[in-house]
Parts: sequence; structure tokens; C-alpha cells
Amino acid sequence: MTKVTPTSARTALTHASDQPDVRGAVGALGHPRGAEPSSLRRVLAPRSVAVVGAGSRHGGTGHEALRALRDYGFGGRLLAVNGSGRPVCGVPTYPSVAALPTRVDLLVVAVPPAEIPDVLGSGARVGAQGAVLLGERLAEQDRIQVLRAARQHHVRVLGPSCLGVLNAAPAVRLNASLSPARPPSGGLALAVQSGALGIALLEQAVRDHCGVSTLVSLGQELDVSVDELFSYWLDDPATRAIALSPESFGDPATFASVARTLGNRKPVLLTGHAQPATADEEALRSAGVIRTAGIGETFDTARMLLDQPLPAGNRMAIVGNADGLTRFTADTARVHGFNIVPLSGPTRAQLPIRIGSTRCDNPVGLGVDTPADRLANVVETIANSNEADILLLTLVGNRSNVLAANVAALAPVLDDHAHLTIAAVVIGGRDHLHRLGPAGAPVFRGPEEAVRAVANARDYAAWRLESPQVRRFVVRPVYRGRTVPSRPARAGRGPRGSS
Repeated sequence: MTKVTPTSARTALTHASDQPDVRGAVGALGHPRGAEPSSLRRVLAPRSVAVVGAGSRHGGTGHEALRALRDYGFGGRLLAVNGSGRPVCGVPTYPSVAALPTRVDLLVVAVPPAEIPDVLGSGARVGAQGAVLLGERLAEQDRIQVLRAARQHHVRVLGPSCLGVLNAAPAVRLNASLSPARPPSGGLALAVQSGALGIALLEQAVRDHCGVSTLVSLGQELDVSVDELFSYWLDDPATRAIALSPESFGDPATFASVARTLGNRKPVLLTGHAQPATADEEALRSAGVIRTAGIGETFDTARMLLDQPLPAGNRMAIVGNADGLTRFTADTARVHGFNIVPLSGPTRAQLPIRIGSTRCDNPVGLGVDTPADRLANVVETIANSNEADILLLTLVGNRSNVLAANVAALAPVLDDHAHLTIAAVVIGGRDHLHRLGPAGAPVFRGPEEAVRAVANARDYAAWRLESPQVRRFVVRPVYRGRTVPSRPARAGRGPRGSS
């Protein structure tokens, strides 16, 4: 198994400066299970879960955690611990952890701080390998006691004071969290410290239909840390990109060292209000870390990385059914350093356009009432020209055209050119449109969002090619019987290559 560099990122991303003191107080006990990624497997993908402190009161932490697990459709066995022993949310309940009739992999704990060490000990005796500590922040002495119990009984701990953990894989369906959002399953892993920000990220994933593999809320980060998550995600086939949002920054150079190892195989996005110094920004950039300005840019970029091949170069062609929007998009792209290359004479001659007012160069701006088949023919001609690495479509829907017809006509064209990096801006009818065609070209709200996301993917692709740690190999996938030009390896899905 590939491992992240031994230099720990535990000091790079930390919630509170006193965490090393807490760990030092119990350091002689060593780290549970050697801090191997395998020790997190039953925390992030458990076969059985017991919610400890699952009260019958609606709104209570334990009650809501149990309800979230049930409603999300947890794929394993679900149990609860409640002093009354009466069922809660239709789930069998037992008076104590020791009374559980079967072994459990994961404890979801919502009890007072003083009770947590005993819960961990009892849980270990029934096979628990991990515990998610919900609820309040712990004082230093409580943290020492909890960590001592965790290490003594070899139980991995997420939290305390965390949102919880989510695994959207269809076979797992774990929502051991207090988040009301139910994201679709996909390739983006999320790590946060702030519970509120975790909810915001999951809600954005739902709005953008961006699939999530796992979300881990670290809270006070008593035990499980970012470097271990990196090591787990490095070899997790469900995870193809990682987004982090730390509350504070410790040593960016250390973090960059760890991130480089992961980034050589899977892109790492960093967002949040932690602001490293200028020199540290350079260290992050040299490690291939993609810095995003906020939640929106994070998911826009993630969708490009997950749904499209990495750009093979910097040449962009822009085609749309509204000349003003295509020109605005081209201006935006130039600001981000894209090369809007004029189309060659032979390509212009092939365009099925005979309207004097139509722009036949790059960008190509057609009329808003252009028939769907003509729009598709223009896009296909440019896609076949080998004069662009990136194809950006700008579509406008109004009362004089049928946006659905344009989308239907474009879908097979885009699918036939899946080697190109393709994105779309759709205005006037985007509400329920997130991707174009089977090829999955991401749909964006406006030109700025689309260009920024493609620029981030382009810069990451360039870093992958330049990084001395990247193994130089050629990917030659075959699409519909054709071998496409060689291109950089990418963090993608299905037949479009993998890192």
C-alpha cells in the first residue's frame, strides 16, 4: 500500500494549539493500530453502528444522529444504546454498550464527557474499532482522559465536537452526522473542522449534483488527523479528488509535503479562511494544491476534475448561440490566460453557416434562434478540427428557442469527443441542468464560474506534467474504436482515464 510521507500533517492543520500537549500527556501509550489507513476502514465504512445516547427526544444529538443513519439507508446493522431499553426511531435499543447482542464496528457517541472513556472501553469489548464523538467541545482534562482510553483500548476517535462522518457509497450509505443534507454518491472526499462549514459543503454538493465519497469532520482533532485521511484516500478507489477546509494553518511546508504525495495521483483543493503568508502560498502552489476562494469555486473546480479529462493544453474554442455572451466569455478567458486561437481557414470553410452577421471566427457566436442541428454541426466541426484543447459552450434559452432541443442535439456530439475538455454555460433554463450528455460536461451559472474552474483544471494539469514526482507515462484510451491523442493522466471516471 502506498503511504503518505512519514512527516505528519498533524502539525500542519490543527484546530487548537494545545492538542500536542494533550497527545503528549498520553504519548507513552503509542498511536492506536500504528496509524495505518486500514485502521480507519471500519470508521469510514463500518458494517455495524451503535448510537450511544440515542434518546427519544426529537432534536437531541443522539436521537438525530440515529435518525440520520436510518433515513440515509445505512447498509449495515444499526443499533442504539438508551438507558430505557425502549426502541428509538424504530431501531432496537439496549440499556448499555455491554448489553449489545452483537459486535459493532463504530460507536456514535452522544453522552456527557465524563462517560466517554467508559463507553470507549465497553465498545472495545464488543469489537468497536472507532468512535465518532458528537456534542460539546471537551476541556483539556476531559480530552486527556478520552485519548488515554482510546489508545488503551485501540479505538480510533473522530472529534470531539465534530459534525460526524458520511460515506455516500451505495454499499455503505453511512450518515453518522448531524447534517440534514443528503449528497449523491461520487468521487469527492471532504475534510473539515467546522461542523457548520461541513453542512454548507454538503448542501452545495446537493445543489450542484456533485457526488461525494466521504465527508469527515475533525472537530477538535483529538486522534484521527488529516495525514491519516490523506493516506486512506490515496488508495480509496471511490475517492478521485479531495477538498479540505481547515480553520487554521500551522506549517504549510509540512502540509505541502504531504499534499504533493497525494496530488501526484489525485487533486487536492484547499479552501477556507486560513490565510498562509505569500511564501507559504508558493509552497502550496509548488505542491500542486489548488487554492479556491470559496465553496462555489471549490465545487465548480471539483466537477471539472471529476467529470472531464484534464486539459491537454491552453487552446480554448468558444461556441454559443448568442454573440454577446460568447464575446464576454472570450474576454473572461483571456484574463485567465487562455489562448483563444483564431480558427483556420479550412475549419471556417467547413462551418455550416451562411449568415452574414454570424461570427465565424473564435469565439463563434450564432443567433439565439439557430436550429439545434446547425448548432450541433458547428460544435462537431470545431471539435474535429484539432485546433482546441478545451471547448466551452455558451447556450441561452428564451421564448424564441427550445433549450432542451439544443441540449439533446449536442449530447451525442459531446459524447463522440470525450477526449476534449468540455464545459458549458447555460443561461435561461439551467435550473435542473447540471451536465450535458453522457460525456458529463459540467454546466455552470455564468462565464466567470466556468472559466475559473477550467483554469484551475488547466493549472493542475500543467503541474502534473512538470512535477518531478509524476511518473511519465502515456494514456491512450480508445473511444468508439478510435485512439485519441496522448494526454496527461487525470483524476477522472470511467473510460476517460484514471491516475
